[in-house]
Amino acid sequence: MVTAQRREQSIQDVPISINVFDGELLVQLKIDAVSDLVLQEPSLTLREGNGPNQVLFGMRGFSSLVEGAGVQPAVALAVDGVPLAMDTEFTMDMSDISRVEVLKGPQGTLFGGSAVGGLINLVRRQPTDVFEGSVELQLTDDEELSLTAMANGPLSDHVDGRLYAYSRKREGHIVNVFPGGKNIGGNDEQGFVAKLLFKPVDNVDLLLTGDFRELITYTAPVTIISDSAERTAAVGQEVIDDIFKINQNEESFGSVESWGVTAELNWEIDEGRLLTSITSYRDTINDTLFDIDASPAQANNRLNMDLVGLTMSNFNQEPSADGHTAHIAVSYFTHESRLTFSDKDYDWVIGGHYRDFSQRIPNDIALLIRGDFLASRSADTTFPAIVAGPNGQAPYYALAIVSDVELFRQELALYSDITWHVSNHFDVFAGLRLHNEEGELEHFDRRVLTIAEEPYFTSENNNGQFNIPLTDSVRNFTRDIEINEWAGRLGTSWFPKEALNVYATLSRGFIGIGADVAPQADSVQPFAFPTTALSAEFGLKSYLFDKRLMVNAAVFRQQNKDVQVAVRPPGEVGATAQARNAGDLVSQGLELTAALQATEALSLNASLTALDTERGGGQLEKCYFEQSPEQGCNIDRDGNGNPDHQDVSGSKSVGTPDLSYTVSARYERLVSNALRGYLLLNWNWRDEVQYTLEGDPLTIQRAFGLADAVLGIEDTQGRYEASLFAKNLFDTPFLSDRRYQFGRVSTVNTPRQARLFWGARFKVMF
Repeated sequence: MVTAQRREQSIQDVPISINVFDGELLVQLKIDAVSDLVLQEPSLTLREGNGPNQVLFGMRGFSSLVEGAGVQPAVALAVDGVPLAMDTEFTMDMSDISRVEVLKGPQGTLFGGSAVGGLINLVRRQPTDVFEGSVELQLTDDEELSLTAMANGPLSDHVDGRLYAYSRKREGHIVNVFPGGKNIGGNDEQGFVAKLLFKPVDNVDLLLTGDFRELITYTAPVTIISDSAERTAAVGQEVIDDIFKINQNEESFGSVESWGVTAELNWEIDEGRLLTSITSYRDTINDTLFDIDASPAQANNRLNMDLVGLTMSNFNQEPSADGHTAHIAVSYFTHESRLTFSDKDYDWVIGGHYRDFSQRIPNDIALLIRGDFLASRSADTTFPAIVAGPNGQAPYYALAIVSDVELFRQELALYSDITWHVSNHFDVFAGLRLHNEEGELEHFDRRVLTIAEEPYFTSENNNGQFNIPLTDSVRNFTRDIEINEWAGRLGTSWFPKEALNVYATLSRGFIGIGADVAPQADSVQPFAFPTTALSAEFGLKSYLFDKRLMVNAAVFRQQNKDVQVAVRPPGEVGATAQARNAGDLVSQGLELTAALQATEALSLNASLTALDTERGGGQLEKCYFEQSPEQGCNIDRDGNGNPDHQDVSGSKSVGTPDLSYTVSARYERLVSNALRGYLLLNWNWRDEVQYTLEGDPLTIQRAFGLADAVLGIEDTQGRYEASLFAKNLFDTPFLSDRRYQFGRVSTVNTPRQARLFWGARFKVMF
């Protein structure tokens, strides 16, 4: 049973390509966070950069290509009916989950903007009137300790409660060879979910939910390619050759503190009418502190590096953060009311949605730049021509970039969706959502450049003091925007027999306003306009062999217009990526899921996604490092006589494999009258992907497959369970992102799952 159409239905009756995962199964497979779903659901993609503000989900070839802030996600995430607003929130723990529904393709009619690629719908467990509790412990060989506890039961005749709490801590799996340096890749996380269900009368209930989580991840970019002799000498060839090693002197981490409260009221007016009201408030703070040069270099020991990051300067906006910081503070209020009608002829839902969203993004960057390196970029940079020191070009310059951006959005939508049961064998459905959105951007930025020598600049440890600025530019501007968009769907379902559903759907979705919150934002037009999507889908859902075999398949073609992407301005030293619109993207493909109950003891499951994606609309991207005219670098965009751009129309979607599939098997049998044993085997395979818009061969991740296994035993009365699990059995290395900065220095993220680890899980119910 799923709620993909805002009402409970069998998954086989829903005219949507959808996959559903049981919460207990995900725990057994050690799917701890939403990001881990990518290793189970082949339609999902993920570019996971260095920190919680760089989590970019995709589906059907469409993903967010702007990191951190300002732009709304391309794949929506809803938790207990509340759509979350930021990719940063997608790092959440899979706490006390009943099921996860993965809906593919535009879902904007019922779930609003951002659900262009699809929707991840998390449904957490609800309070019941049965006393129960549990304690669960997990230990792994890579030094993770995880503890969870749950208590549930009636608090009075009309009130039930549920409390779930967890703590998870793990040491880093990437070794920092710098003496005394902290390993990275680990985390420290804790949180809880508390629910109270009030049932004052038989037909009315009120569910109050509060949740809190605190997460610290220790992360940093890993260098795998360097054409810079200085960088190679600084970090060491041993580090460049090993994706599980770094060499840096500054501690790096990303932190997330998030909490929210939700009130859901359900009033069953009569047998066929249900009124639902959901009100929620959410608050999230994300800080990222990192060693910008990812090396042992520092202000007083520069190692002749092109760039050396400073921990702090006298221009830091957030001195309490004790170091370089990227800060994102988000809060928003949402309210949704809907009325559902159901009878033998119609299923009809009508509702309204409101969200008031605010976001503050102060950023601080302070670094030292080698003089010849800055001079080589002075023709393209927004800085004035390089400042000559008293004796000519200085060996190093000190640069500070400070910005403070506030973004406000108000969204109001009205929607309606109806399914008409024309006959016992034929349905017609249609839906429409009208969406109004207003945005306002308040922007401040300041840039200071000076010679990195006394008396202009002084340093102590790795902190810098800009004493005599040689250039100092300040900008302030405010811009606003208003858009009106719509989403909708139209289709039919044909049930030629009880165990078969053949459907066809035409749907439209959109991603709302995007804002350029980078320090170097375009002051004339800092907004990225909405991305729109039009999708045609044809599918069938069937049961065979007395419902022992389920086979669901869908073919689709989808086109996105005005895709929102992020690019680094050519030559911008210390720049962060800017949001903009860049052409179209077409995706077509096949999605297949199958489940077979082969015997009473053996069940098999498989999911497959095959995609053909193509970028269009005359998209131009800057050339990658040392790209030749024969390789496509043949467009002189700035008119200086040197080609600097390429036409990437016809290339594939970023971060998207052509083929992905997952195959799993579960075998269980009674060991005794009181014990049941089970074996779970899982294989996940992904085709190669290109991680950058520019198409550099160094930013391709080759195809790989991962095997997982779980061997467990459980009490037939549900009182306890114990299991051993192994992830990535064949120790297959892979990278969840590849990118480059300043020349052909490729920096990547190496996830925990890129190497074999194993552990044990123990659970006691009472």
